[in-house]
Amino acid sequence: SCGILVDSAAALTITGEGSLTAIATAEFDDGKSNGCAGLGGYAGENSGKITIESGTVTARGAIFASGLGGGAHAIGNVTINGGTVFAFGGNYGAGIGGGTGWEGTAGKITINGGYVYAEANNGAGIGCGDEGGHNEYPAGEVTINGGTIEAFSIGGAGIGAGSGPEDSGRGPNIYL
Repeated sequence: SCGILVDSAAALTITGEGSLTAIATAEFDDGKSNGCAGLGGYAGENSGKITIESGTVTARGAIFASGLGGGAHAIGNVTINGGTVFAFGGNYGAGIGGGTGWEGTAGKITINGGYVYAEANNGAGIGCGDEGGHNEYPAGEVTINGGTIEAFSIGGAGIGAGSGPEDSGRGPNIYL
């Protein structure tokens, strides 16, 4: 099942001193959970606008999806202004950003403050999923204005592109 769905027409702002954990599982009961973000869109669904102001947020995506942002074949729209964020992409998805596939670009990721830990396997820690950013799709952008960031990936960039064949995996524009 999906963690917390924020579909493309929705917006979610997280504030407060508490904690929120959103974990997508790779069950096949609804035909879409294999590719759901922990917090964001489901397979083929871009995330709506997600803003984190404060608190502690942990998001873990199902296989092919981001932890925080887009589902498989989809992009993220995430702003982090504060708080503590732990984001783990499902295999091939970004920690924060897009899911796997040519359409799985970073979207628009902005970090203005807080502590952010993002981890992925084949997707970028922050940015595109595996094969994301193919020449047919805009690769998106990652803007970092402040905060403390730790971003890791096995197979992809810490911040930027995921893994993929030579004609894919073009990274997003990165602004520091």
